[in-house]
Amino acid sequence: MKGCLIFFTTIASFLVLYIIYLFTAFGVFDKLYTRPEMVAHYDDHEAAFTQAETRIDQITGEATISIEFDGKDVEIFHTNYQGAYHSNWPHGDKEVSDSIAGSIGLDKQSLDRIRDLIESTDCIGYTNMRNTTRTFDFRRSGFGMYSFVRFDQPIPDSLVSSYNDSCHYNLYTRQVVFEYGGGAIGPDCFGDYFFSGE
Repeated sequence: MKGCLIFFTTIASFLVLYIIYLFTAFGVFDKLYTRPEMVAHYDDHEAAFTQAETRIDQITGEATISIEFDGKDVEIFHTNYQGAYHSNWPHGDKEVSDSIAGSIGLDKQSLDRIRDLIESTDCIGYTNMRNTTRTFDFRRSGFGMYSFVRFDQPIPDSLVSSYNDSCHYNLYTRQVVFEYGGGAIGPDCFGDYFFSGE
């Protein structure tokens, strides 16, 4: 009888730990951000955003990139240059990220400089869409991503409602939009929490 009790207690303990592990892995305990927090972050780093996008665009030339860092490691790296598209999730594999960088004429120092510029905005990623937008990925929450989308030109009246849908987009100014992109699992929209504290 005592052996059965120990067995079931052990199994229950492992099950609880496994459930906590799954919740952690899927971001259940990750921080949710509010609109006031994103406004404050953007306002505090506006000059850094401007400098970073200008310098990154100079470094990358005509190439379009989407890059995300985890500390010093490249986690996600996509490029498009002269019709050649490279897409990979290096997850810190330096050979893969160096190979992708080399395909658009960048070296390790260029990647380090791009990382430093993104870090100056206290963000983790950057995407440049030539002559339209630059997106700074702010933070991951679970599989989702909070981002700042900066438009080169003011958003036309005909598109304002699309960029203020309170789900994926929330208009801050006519040239800055807060974005939430849901992942494979979890919420697809900002949610009520985002608008709390206003």
